[in-house]
Amino acid sequence: MDNNKLEHAGVLGMKWGRHKNSSTPAQSREKSLNLASKNRQEARRLKHPGKKGEKSSDDFKAVAELRKKRINEMSNEELSRVTKRMELERRYKDLNPSKTAKGKNATKDIMSAIGMAAGTAGSIVALAGIGSMLYKKINAYRTSG
Repeated sequence: MDNNKLEHAGVLGMKWGRHKNSSTPAQSREKSLNLASKNRQEARRLKHPGKKGEKSSDDFKAVAELRKKRINEMSNEELSRVTKRMELERRYKDLNPSKTAKGKNATKDIMSAIGMAAGTAGSIVALAGIGSMLYKKINAYRTSG
């Protein structure tokens, strides 16, 4: 009985569904990351078809360029301009909440009400337990005395 049999089942460390090529593992990893990024971008484009063709305002573009700078590289005027734009955007979002923001707020309110009800119910149960204990002690004191 000779069991000196050697089999080859593939390349050690090779991932399923990937073809062996001349690129290094880092290059193939980068290619797969780029492909995943392209797939995400395509999904976003399909989800929001009008977004890519929309034009940005000159103010938005200018502030976007300023945001690329570090804070210590900006003048007071540039900082003020960026801050004002960010504040205006935040206020706009607060005044015009999206459907998801409305849902989050509604859920938060409901959960808060449930928490308050549960806390109140817990307090009632605790007080009932204390009352029951006191009642038993008073009855025991009466019967013994």
